[in-house]
Amino acid sequence: MFWLLFLDFLTTRILAEPLPIEQLRYVAVLFRHGERGPLFDFSSNKARSHFKNKTGQLTEKGKQQATQFGEYLNKRYYDGKGKALITKIHSTNKSRCLESGELILKTIFPENSTILKPKIELFAQNDIDWVICIYEFEFKMIKMFYVLQLPVNECQKQVTALKKWCPGLKNASDYVKYDDLAAELLMCTREFKSSKFFTKSSDIVQIEALVAEVNAGLIAPTAETFEAEKIMQGMHELSEGYGAYVEDVVAKTSSGQLISILYNEVIAERNETLVHFVSTQDWIIASSMQILGVSDFLQHRNPPYLSSLTVEAWGKGERGKIKIFYQMLNATGTIQRVKELALDEFTRRFSYLKDFDVKEYCKE
Repeated sequence: MFWLLFLDFLTTRILAEPLPIEQLRYVAVLFRHGERGPLFDFSSNKARSHFKNKTGQLTEKGKQQATQFGEYLNKRYYDGKGKALITKIHSTNKSRCLESGELILKTIFPENSTILKPKIELFAQNDIDWVICIYEFEFKMIKMFYVLQLPVNECQKQVTALKKWCPGLKNASDYVKYDDLAAELLMCTREFKSSKFFTKSSDIVQIEALVAEVNAGLIAPTAETFEAEKIMQGMHELSEGYGAYVEDVVAKTSSGQLISILYNEVIAERNETLVHFVSTQDWIIASSMQILGVSDFLQHRNPPYLSSLTVEAWGKGERGKIKIFYQMLNATGTIQRVKELALDEFTRRFSYLKDFDVKEYCKE
């Protein structure tokens, strides 16, 4: 059921007002696999008879959920007229990536579409990061990140591989905490548990509408609108906590911070819709560049190019990172308000650098 809750939240809060596909430049959708069997085997025959699939594979319900999600993406992003799309599906598990990916992609690009049937390629970026890529024409992109909820005993078996995937993770329990925090952020469980008026994640549309109407003076405050404002504030706090955790445990790079502070401004000012999720250092760099509309990146999607950027940023230390990303803002014609936010955020986060004026440094 995690998947359905995630989909409700993402489609209502982030994608409530679809953009014309001509304006769409980059979309990242974070969600879980559909319902699947447990990741471990059972000793009892009764349990085995209930979970007939192999361990960790999608159940029939999970397959139906993947198909439904593909249908949604087809309606949301694909107009059936051969528009340019690139779709990448990430998962830490090869078989589940193929299962979900093939079902989703089959419904995004139906056989009776006016373009050729997409070609599916499966390759490994590293030990546990598997990707299905469908390339069609130019460079509009839907990127779907899978985040798996693994029990601690399963994490212990994979901790070596996980360290290669996310170098900041110290042990398996960090991975579980990291995943749980993402779940809490997306589903807003903390707020909805205590709410009298709002009980499901799809209520986000109503919540945002009420808050907007109160702020605009269109309606008078009520107990319901007060509850809506409380939930919105809680969501912002969760978002800040999630970003801080990613920074401390996984990212440790100013590019991750840049994504965080640009998030709302980019959506409002550049007509780009996205949900970001930081996994590896390379992907942080990649996401930053795509969010900022750096077309050159879209022509160089190979890992060596990303790695060289990562090395450049990390090799220059904290001060070098600040300047690199500020220069990126200038190069991409980012609006002045966003650049001011970036400088303010850099000043706050790097206040420990004594006798260092961030704003003056970036202007040099």
